[in-house]
Amino acid sequence: MVPFLLLSVAVLRTAPEPPLFSIEAGAHSGAVRGIAVDPQGRFMVTASDDKTMRVWELPSLRPLQVLRPPAGAALREGQLYALALSPNGKTAAVGGWTGKEDDFSIYLFDLTSGKLTRRIGGLPEIVQTLAFSPDGGRLAAGLGSPHGLRVFSLGGDPTFADDTYEGAVRSIVYDAAGRFAACAQDGTVRLYSPKGEVLAEAEPFPDSQPVHLAFSPEGDRLAVTDERTSFVAILDGKSLKTLSIPNREGQTKAFEKLAWSADGAYLYAGGYHRDSDLRYMVRRWALNDLGHATDFPVGDDSIHALSAQPGGGVAFASGAGFGLLGTDGRVRRVERAAPDLRELIVSGRVSDNGDTVRFSYHREGGDPVSFSVADRRLDTQPPADPERSPGHPAYTVTEGFKVTYWYNNSQPRLNDEVLELEPGEQSRSLALLHDASGFILGASWTLRRYDRDGRQLWAVYTPGAAWAVNPTKDGRLVVAACADGTVRWYRMSDGEELLALFAHPDRKRWVLWTPSGYHDLNEGAPGLLGWSENHGADGAAEFHPVDEKLYRPGVISRILTTLDEAEAVRLADAARQ
Repeated sequence: MVPFLLLSVAVLRTAPEPPLFSIEAGAHSGAVRGIAVDPQGRFMVTASDDKTMRVWELPSLRPLQVLRPPAGAALREGQLYALALSPNGKTAAVGGWTGKEDDFSIYLFDLTSGKLTRRIGGLPEIVQTLAFSPDGGRLAAGLGSPHGLRVFSLGGDPTFADDTYEGAVRSIVYDAAGRFAACAQDGTVRLYSPKGEVLAEAEPFPDSQPVHLAFSPEGDRLAVTDERTSFVAILDGKSLKTLSIPNREGQTKAFEKLAWSADGAYLYAGGYHRDSDLRYMVRRWALNDLGHATDFPVGDDSIHALSAQPGGGVAFASGAGFGLLGTDGRVRRVERAAPDLRELIVSGRVSDNGDTVRFSYHREGGDPVSFSVADRRLDTQPPADPERSPGHPAYTVTEGFKVTYWYNNSQPRLNDEVLELEPGEQSRSLALLHDASGFILGASWTLRRYDRDGRQLWAVYTPGAAWAVNPTKDGRLVVAACADGTVRWYRMSDGEELLALFAHPDRKRWVLWTPSGYHDLNEGAPGLLGWSENHGADGAAEFHPVDEKLYRPGVISRILTTLDEAEAVRLADAARQ
């Protein structure tokens, strides 16, 4: 076995930062991580992995505006994990992987004008959570480990920091009196005075990792959920002593997000809990009857955020979109505007030369489609049985070497030797090369090629997790299905990206493009592809539709043959003369 050297960010092959080409389909194309409802119930705001924040009219869910913080072409730079709305509904604060190493930022947007009005920069770690004080004069931020939390003044008050946590601060909440509570991965929950004095501290569960907090409207109760034990607990709002554990009957997996109803009569929880039909559920307990719970199916992906609606019920955000859950259990959703390609790990197919790919729009499979680059044809009725489709699946077993723990695991192994990933990264997919000379590993944000002895030959960043990977039989290409809903073709020799496909969930529109923006598309698809222009660290980004001069079907027709964008352009130019 050749020793594996830990791959640092600097070791990955990099180049001058290209334009950030992305899809604009009128809704989020990535998982929605944050959601906040205006206290008056006029609108709500969502934040996503797709690097946008969006405002939606209530109760119609009509889109009102798209807000774009500065973002980079690198996968994570610009992804939004944390969102908070000011008590008067005029300002939205957003953060996440916003900035570069050791210089992360929080951005404040005026929701009337849509302008970015303030940047809080110089943060040493990613922003995990945000919360406004009840008077709107302070903004609290929880940071990645080991940097604790910080409270910033928005109106002249002194700032405050607590860096004594031994894990990332995952949730911060204020009560109506200005006290705030925080929880961290080190197991602690702390309650602070408005000035930052620690009033109480607790570890609600043995060996716990509390992940989310929610104050009741009166501030007398603090709900907490724990990802390690899967418990939800209700603590006293002053002492942090445990008052009760709501009924867990029928719970299948952990709840990670909480919200009290606006009147405090109900507590809602969401996360990974599913029913027998694999639908993700929001659970509701009545405060006066915590021994009973009601489950509401809301979609086909895990719940990432909850926010109370002023008139009752909650808004929810998930990997599949977002929506509203009424008090009567009625659900209204805005679906994610991109296919969920995780199912390709089971039933995906790639033709021998990589020209044709088979995939499904749904996480659980079903309703497969196939796309031919050569024919520019999206076939919505391929054979239902993957075995009857042309091409081959990804192979994960061979003689001579054995790759294990490669599915959703941070320590994949080759012949029982660990293959090191970047900190926080997990292996997501595997495909063995057809000549058994090595394998391709798809991970949370990288694509990696190894030889059969474990020597890493190359590693490149991908635009989201590589849910599925599949090399062509001729050994020239690797095809990857990514978390942003795109299928991408990479050159086998060095990992250079050559081509991307976005097939809209309407099963009609599609667009193909190269890293430089040369593209082809079908009728109805103009406007889907564009690029983001940054205006400095303190200015909002701006989305531009891709230039019509880059409409070059001839380049697209040649890229998978030449395996070189410049050569494809040269040949396409020659053919036009």
